[in-house]
Amino acid sequence: MVKYSGWISFLLLIFCLMFSVPYFFPYAYGGWVLAPPLITWVMAILAFVLAIVGLPNTRKWYLVVRGIVTLLFSLGLIILLLLPLARESFVGKELIHTTESPNGEYMVDFYRMNGGAATSFWIVGELDGPLWLKKTVFYDYRMDEVEVAWVDDTTLMANLHQFNLAEGEVYIE
Repeated sequence: MVKYSGWISFLLLIFCLMFSVPYFFPYAYGGWVLAPPLITWVMAILAFVLAIVGLPNTRKWYLVVRGIVTLLFSLGLIILLLLPLARESFVGKELIHTTESPNGEYMVDFYRMNGGAATSFWIVGELDGPLWLKKTVFYDYRMDEVEVAWVDDTTLMANLHQFNLAEGEVYIE
């Protein structure tokens, strides 16, 4: 186990980097969130610990460089992944409306977000996927209510903004 801890930590770091991209740009891409931030954060901590364990057992210079790079990147990722966790802890998220498409294929949850006294309210609509996967399909800043109507089985109208979920359209303002 100690012999392969350097490789395992490096591979864990690569997976963490892949899973953490939606947390840093969630509204820019409107992409699916692959794993909850807590799971990604735990994987980054495990990569950091395994890199520490595997570093003394390396004798070749490129393995030492890989171990140090893994240590630095995993430590930076641990710190960066604390930001979304802190955001979820401090930002008020109140479920205000849940709607299901007429054919039952899509379920969208609308939340009123409150960042405190220094920010305005905003509305976020999240499309529920399989397991824990969610995709932000609606983001409207300076709004505190949402009016939702289905145009057809795949097209949703929220606050007079229309987007087709089957084609992957989102509304981000």
